[in-house]
Amino acid sequence: MIIRPALEKDHTELSRIMRQSIRLGCRKAYGGEVVDAWTDEANTVFEFTIPERTFAGERAGKLLGFCSWVTQADDAAVPEPRDTPIDPATGYARINRMFLLPDAFGTGLARSLLQTTEDAARKDGFCRFVLWSSLNALRFYKAAGYREREEEIVPVTKNYRIPIIKMSKEAGF
Repeated sequence: MIIRPALEKDHTELSRIMRQSIRLGCRKAYGGEVVDAWTDEANTVFEFTIPERTFAGERAGKLLGFCSWVTQADDAAVPEPRDTPIDPATGYARINRMFLLPDAFGTGLARSLLQTTEDAARKDGFCRFVLWSSLNALRFYKAAGYREREEEIVPVTKNYRIPIIKMSKEAGF
């Protein structure tokens, strides 16, 4: 398994991985109707872009998953625009997206991607992390040292909103 920075040429495949991961990983937690609408590109409320701080996992040249992070001044749900300078001593590294192909579930790839992403944020001086977890991923993030903070209801399409859990972690160097 190789973890590497994601490239712009990976965009289409990473978007496919995200949708497939949601379709299979979130169906039990949120129901088929919500997940089908959430993964329908015509209905989605977000545009998929690859943040510059995205790591991809691959095996034998096949992309299997990715994880990204962005900087935030506070632990609110909306990160600052990309060029906003954030002081690592007071700001947060937000784990922004983590998705894997279903055949990569349980292989250790998610843990490796999360560790690589956190290490990159630590290298830039951040030691406080925040993320918003889908209900199906709570156990994974708790095992990685994140603690639940609060539940929020967020839109995933123009017509559907889902509960997600805000989580945080403080990690020394």
